[in-house]
Amino acid sequence: MISEIKDLVAHMVWADNEIWKEIFKLDTQKDIHEIHNLMLHIHSCQFAYHNIWNNQPLPNFDKIKFQSLHELYNWGIDLHKRNLDFINNLKEQNLDDTITLPWIKIFEDEFGKPPEKTNLKDTIHQVIMHSMYHRGQVNLKIRSLENKPPLIDYIYWIWLGKPLPEYF
Repeated sequence: MISEIKDLVAHMVWADNEIWKEIFKLDTQKDIHEIHNLMLHIHSCQFAYHNIWNNQPLPNFDKIKFQSLHELYNWGIDLHKRNLDFINNLKEQNLDDTITLPWIKIFEDEFGKPPEKTNLKDTIHQVIMHSMYHRGQVNLKIRSLENKPPLIDYIYWIWLGKPLPEYF
């Protein structure tokens, strides 16, 4: 299972970076505020889970602001490196460790019951799939701005030989 998780996280990091490469090709005169917000959300969620996995407090996300896309991109790169370090040092036996998420109350209020037990493996998959979901939204926005979104499907990454991200 560790091998599969490492591949999925490596793909996530690569795909995020491919999206960023396209974002920086966009015409800066066009409104890319929504893209900025989506990328901030993607990286903020990745950051939150990283802190949870490492028993670190969560920041006040309302105070996380970036003056430019480049600042946000650099924060995302640093976060990717820390997440890859975490994943690369995982032990199989830790995947079943129970993880308690701080937003359980939201689930309980919405569904009227406590959530089932969550483990580290579940939360890693959540980060991967949540990031994928929002990258799809970013790609849709890129297309609406009359640009071609990058091909970031997992199978393309495999066919390309599982490349590492090319940071710029």
